[in-house]
Amino acid sequence: MTGAVSSRPEEAVLADMARCLVSIAKDRDVVERASNRSLVTYLAASAATQFGGDATLALAGAGDRASTQVRDIAIYLAHTKFSLTQKAAAEVFDQARQTATRAIQRVEAARDDGIFNWKLDQLELVIDHMMEEAA
Repeated sequence: MTGAVSSRPEEAVLADMARCLVSIAKDRDVVERASNRSLVTYLAASAATQFGGDATLALAGAGDRASTQVRDIAIYLAHTKFSLTQKAAAEVFDQARQTATRAIQRVEAARDDGIFNWKLDQLELVIDHMMEEAA
């Protein structure tokens, strides 16, 4: 798909988001200051798509258990896939550092479940692929 025009609008949107992710990942100062919500929005939406839940409620710190899990996964991915410190991930998601730490620990513990781990692996592969395509 590199250099090709997508025949599906969803792919074009994903390609644009991937380019955005790459630029965010390259500019750590932007992420550290939490002045760009694109990463947060993308990670929450991706987690909601893969795991269910409401990304909007997750980002607002409200909602049901599924929405909380979405926020936890998004924080985890910001930490693991984009190398944000736990403190930076907390700032980006407007959470206390301890909240981000617990979110990361909950996701790491949930990886013991085979289905959860498979879904998270698939999401991580999509993020990796999108970043490679955009680079």
